[in-house]
Amino acid sequence: MRSRPEVTNLRDCFPYNPPLSKKQNIGAANEVEQEESEHPTEIVINPDVERLGNSNWCNCGNCTPMATIMESMCCHDEPAIFAMIPTEDGCIIQADRFTNEFLNIERADWAYKITNFNVKKQPKEGKYMR
Repeated sequence: MRSRPEVTNLRDCFPYNPPLSKKQNIGAANEVEQEESEHPTEIVINPDVERLGNSNWCNCGNCTPMATIMESMCCHDEPAIFAMIPTEDGCIIQADRFTNEFLNIERADWAYKITNFNVKKQPKEGKYMR
């Protein structure tokens, strides 16, 4: 089953997949950079850089300043998450599914163990429960 082309060629579908080794991710990033260098474009400053170090961009009132742009995201920014919020002026942490899936320590611990079954030593709770 694992030798099927659909499984072995996943790198093509998900070039920045975190479970891939760092070497594979760097190779995929270099390919993208080469493609971009063939087509010169204007220099665009990422407007999301303003989100680093503050939470002025938060619409729900529960966001905290994060270290990266990817983490600096409000639940109101993502349509799929916003659709699960019980009230329009609320936050995703008020949804029952969020409470059951993420705030339940036993459930979060089980999910971590399932997704990282090759990890020999379990990290301290603070590492994956932030």
